[in-house]
Amino acid sequence: MKSVRSNLVLALVLTIVFLGIAMALANQRRTTAAVDVFDETSHYSYVLALKSGTLPRDGDMMPPLVLNTIDCDSWWAQARCGSPPAKASAYHDYGYNYETVQPPLGYLPYVVTSTTGSSLVGDLEQTRLGGFIWIALSGLAMLTFALIEDMSLLALAGLLSITLLNPCFTWAAGTINNDSAALFAAMASVLVLSLGVRKGRFRWFSFPLFMLAGLVIGLTKGVFVIAPFALLVAAVFERPPLTTNGRELIDSLKSYLPSATIFVFAAAGNEMWLYFQKIRSVVSQSVLTAGTITGIKEKSVNLVQVGDGIKNLAMLFSSYLGNFATNEVLGLVVVSMLLVIAVARLFRGRLDVATPGSATLRLSSGSLAIGILVSVVAESIFVSAYSWEQSGVTIAAPSRYYIALLPLIALALLSSRKRWLPAVVCIAFPVVVAGLQLAHMTTGTFHLSHF
Repeated sequence: MKSVRSNLVLALVLTIVFLGIAMALANQRRTTAAVDVFDETSHYSYVLALKSGTLPRDGDMMPPLVLNTIDCDSWWAQARCGSPPAKASAYHDYGYNYETVQPPLGYLPYVVTSTTGSSLVGDLEQTRLGGFIWIALSGLAMLTFALIEDMSLLALAGLLSITLLNPCFTWAAGTINNDSAALFAAMASVLVLSLGVRKGRFRWFSFPLFMLAGLVIGLTKGVFVIAPFALLVAAVFERPPLTTNGRELIDSLKSYLPSATIFVFAAAGNEMWLYFQKIRSVVSQSVLTAGTITGIKEKSVNLVQVGDGIKNLAMLFSSYLGNFATNEVLGLVVVSMLLVIAVARLFRGRLDVATPGSATLRLSSGSLAIGILVSVVAESIFVSAYSWEQSGVTIAAPSRYYIALLPLIALALLSSRKRWLPAVVCIAFPVVVAGLQLAHMTTGTFHLSHF
């Protein structure tokens, strides 16, 4: 199998092709005037604040420019278009910029592309180009990882296809949304492990690099910590601390340090941001969260919603095209394969070969699959519990919260000795779905309920 290092030009062309397809998919959404139902106006308010040199705080109101955008470019408020902004009570969460809970790094590309011009629709579409920057950075990170680990061209194609062409990711990248940074954040975890660990040995710069990567992830978006958490769980399953031999126990604990450092600093970085926002807030974050989540108050966490959050991992791969018979097939196939690999790891030990880049990650595909599935369960429980604690209403973790797991899913699936399997699941199917989406250039058939 041809490797990336020996075919660098071909690998570069391959990356550019997949980047082009991903941007074409994202452009379908970018050029749609209507604002996205998933909080795009609040994200837009955040970008405009940063553009003006102001760091948003809890309790800030959406600016008149955004309120006018809601009135003219949303299907639920177009009757008000052309009139002065209505009273705050007419808007979602009383007109508060409720996304101030988010850290700022995920918005920086949008700050670069925003023009804050007089044309509302024009600036919205222009600002959305920031997602294209995240697409490019994600592809570059994957190519760099493939080069460092000398992955095969097939593995690189699989990694690019199942991540960059993912419908949930391309939708996020076509709107103003920090979820578009998810792939880059996940690849940051994998890349620093690749750079900081060689042949089981730490380099002199390893832990400062791990700490920096963790802080960057935590200050981009809190839910992105799911990627280093999955890597940590995988490391524990790879070398469980179930031994009475002191030397072996120390070696096992040392193997957890890289991913544990990234995870701890990512979580700590996000918690520091939340505390910083709390001490400078005008309105408490719990009030803002309660205003965005509506429904009948519940006495305890609704476990059905927790289960729905776990099932949304499969929905992550669903196309947003209407009337597409195989709309959910890929997600079900991917999750089924992860379950088979994980169960085989639990009952048969190591399965097949290690993942691409195993010299660095030192993880079997089975351990990585277990880490992914455990992190999905943990994320679903956390999101549902947090929403209930803040508002009294339980919500399910949406599919987009799992975008950061896509590179790890690709690495787990690409380890099969049967080359046709990863070729079909990781390359052929996503490419076919992407082609069908590009063939349907109408935006009226988009379905977002599962994103």
